[in-house]
Parts: sequence; C-alpha cells; structure tokens
Amino acid sequence: MYITRLDLKNFKSHKENYIDFKDITLLTGLNGAGKSSIFQSLRMLWKLLYEGDLVLNEYGELQMLKNTDTKEDFFTINLRYLEKENLEVRVHFEEGPLIVHQGDQLFRNKGISFIYLSANRLGPTEFQYIRNSKTSLYNSVGINGEFTLDILSKFGDQLLPDSFKEDIEKQNTIKNHVEKLLQDISPNIKLETELHKKMNVATFSINGYTPYNVGFGISYTLSILVQLIYSIYLFDKHKIKSVILIENPEAHLHPRGQTKLAEFISKITNFGIQVIIETHSDYILDGLRLAVKDKLIKKEKTQLHYFELDENLNTKVLSPTIGENGDLNEWPENFFDTSLNNKMRLM
Repeated sequence: MYITRLDLKNFKSHKENYIDFKDITLLTGLNGAGKSSIFQSLRMLWKLLYEGDLVLNEYGELQMLKNTDTKEDFFTINLRYLEKENLEVRVHFEEGPLIVHQGDQLFRNKGISFIYLSANRLGPTEFQYIRNSKTSLYNSVGINGEFTLDILSKFGDQLLPDSFKEDIEKQNTIKNHVEKLLQDISPNIKLETELHKKMNVATFSINGYTPYNVGFGISYTLSILVQLIYSIYLFDKHKIKSVILIENPEAHLHPRGQTKLAEFISKITNFGIQVIIETHSDYILDGLRLAVKDKLIKKEKTQLHYFELDENLNTKVLSPTIGENGDLNEWPENFFDTSLNNKMRLM
C-alpha cells in the first residue's frame, strides 16, 4: 500500500478524525455522514501537487469547507504515505485563505498516481474522443470514464505479467482480461472496440450491438475494469504506483456482478494497486469478505470504515475488522443491516 493514513482537522464534518488505509479500503455510512469528504480531501491534495491549487470548483470556496462546530480558524489535511513520509496542508482564514504545505516535492518524487472514478460515470455512449498527447500512457480513463475507449483501443493488446494470467484461455492481454471480467459479471459478453483516427474517436460494441441496446450496467462498469487492469500494466511495465478511488462501483450492477467485482478488486491489490471504495452496497462488502475467506487477499490488507454523525453533526468513524473466515469483529448499528431488518418485518 502507498498511502497509509489521512488526518483531518476542522475539515467539513470531520472535526478531528484519522482514517487508516490498507491495500483495499471500504468507506460506507449513511448519506451526508462524511465519507465523500475523504475522497474530496485526497483530490484536493493531488490538485495542489500538480496544479498548485487546492480548490475543486464543484465544492465552492475554501471557507465553505471549514467545520461549523469549531472556533479555530483553520483546517488541516495530513496524508501519511509509504509508512513514514507526510504531506501536510494547513489552510488559515484570518486574512483570507492562506495555504501552507510541506512534503509535496518528496511526494511527487515517489511516483504515486491518484486516480479518481466518479459515481457520475458515463453510461451507454456511441463514441468517445481519443487523446493524441504523447503522455497519454500515464493518463487514467478520466474522472467520468470519458477516455475508457482511448485506453482500450491504444493499449488493449498490451501483455500483462505472467503472474496475472490465471485461467484465461486467450492471450494474456488487457482487452482479453476486460472481456473475461465482463463475462464474470454478465455471462456470454463479447466486447469489440474500433479506432477511427480520421474522426478522432473510438467506438465499441457488445455482442455486435451498440451500448444503447445492452443496458447501463456494462457501460458503467467498463471504465472501472479498464482502469484496474490498465493499472496492473502500468505498474508492471513502467513502475507507476496507482491509488484508485472509486465511487459507488455497484451502480447499475446486478448483485452477482457487484460481488464478483469486489472479489476481483481484492485480487488485483496483489499487483501493485491500492484501491479505496466508497459504497452503499452490502454485496460489495460481501465480495470483500468472501475474498478474505477464499484466501484471495489477506485480512491484514483490508480496511473497513463506517461513518456516522454525532449530535453536533460531526463525523464519527467506526472501523470493524474482517476475520479469517470473512466474519466481522463488530457490527455497528445501521451498518448494512437494512436488508435483514426488512426481512424480519416481512416475517
């Protein structure tokens, strides 16, 4: 794992909290409880490192991000990475926003790449534009998955490490693995991509049909699968370390597909990828628990966090742990208990 802990003070509903990260980390909780703030703070750090600016436009001015229950006139975001190093940002508001940060140059030298996949991913689409930058090798599929076909059409034939071959019958390429995973999620899927250089676009079809004729689930999931598998290639061939943030990977997926996806994500953490997931799905949680039970990932490489608000609207973080058999050491109130409660009411 590359990032190990995030400390937040006076940041939105996080008056003072710390979040530990492992190879795969699940963030869950009721709406508005503070889990999305974890992704937001990480994205702010990343933007500061590479663009020199903390502000994410969709969240408003920095003053709007200070905790409303504190008398202190600042917030801090501190990221611990590679066990010992720290990247800290402190924002003061006494004379307008004053940003003080340290450790940023050292962080860049470590070659850690943050990749964020929004819940607002593209659904079915006839085409996507391709990129012609010489640095496209180091790009992600895009926040909304808008460059998924760009990656797939340019790098789909690239070979993955032999250790990742598993039971695939075809050649050990990015595209073949994406297709195999789609079949695990929805059997008998066949994926075809085509590059149209004159129009600067790429298109894809599923079983010979356009994406509009297949449904939302496959299109929403495709960007996640491509990013995960492409990141294995980047680590193997170019030693690029990826920390992938995924919002609601369960969107539009059947429960079987959600469980399979979580199991796969658990496996790829053995290939130099760290994944942080924000989810409302008990099937994603079950997939991770099953992965531990089936020895696809060690329990020590997993981390769960459940977020809830206290009486002052500040975030509390509870962190159950997964045992060898997929069991949990505790089950907080409202932690994926709605299905069980509904069934008890129907009895």
